[in-house]
Amino acid sequence: MLSVFRIAVLLVVLTECATDALVPHGADVGHDSTQASHNVESIVLNSAALSLPKLPCLNVNQSTITISGISSGAAFAVQMSVAYSSLIEGAAIFAGKPWQCERLTNPAWVGGETSSTCNVHPDQIRVDVLLKAAHAAEAANQIDPLSGLTKSRYFVYRGIDDPIYREVGTVSALNITADFYAHFTGPAAVNRVIDVIPSGHGVPTLNYGVPCADTGSPYLNNCNLDGVGNALKWMLPGRDIVRNAEAVNLSRLVWFDQRPFF
Repeated sequence: MLSVFRIAVLLVVLTECATDALVPHGADVGHDSTQASHNVESIVLNSAALSLPKLPCLNVNQSTITISGISSGAAFAVQMSVAYSSLIEGAAIFAGKPWQCERLTNPAWVGGETSSTCNVHPDQIRVDVLLKAAHAAEAANQIDPLSGLTKSRYFVYRGIDDPIYREVGTVSALNITADFYAHFTGPAAVNRVIDVIPSGHGVPTLNYGVPCADTGSPYLNNCNLDGVGNALKWMLPGRDIVRNAEAVNLSRLVWFDQRPFF
């Protein structure tokens, strides 16, 4: 998915210069995003096959770095937002698992959406267990200090008709994700767009993608709602977020060798 590629790119632009790789304390951040990890590995292998150039030094404004994703990309975004909270100003989670959810609630899980505790049995997820594990990871220097989460703002989304992240009663994994973030930020910093829009599993758009209630590729849902724009405005309040109505110019994409960062 595009969200996975976006996260793969983020891994190398978090620092101002491409030669500065991220410290390895977050090596386990993708534990709950198996498919995302496989996709990223594929990107890295492809970069090797193409003999791509190294990424040059970049003038990155580190006060505006956010991370987002859909589904497995959202799970990856959650892990990254906790592991590198000192660098990330906000996260937009479109249908993703809570931090380390599968490892902590179902250690025997080996993959597959239908068997995932966090997808279909959110009533078995305990926020206190996630928080205890986060503090233990902080103490072991496996993640950034959790105080980094307190400065950020979070956008958490689940469509009413999402068949992947199911509800038990009135609770889905997205409620748990929002509760986890709110423990550190307070409730005012977490925008819960959960079970508000009648969309399937995807990112809502103004006028592009599959019908709003459907679930299918490219996981962009035509819901007359600018999900990405709303998320950016929430994560970066007071910033000038301008929607570019022009067609994407693919010639502006920059390909580079990602192997030094993995």
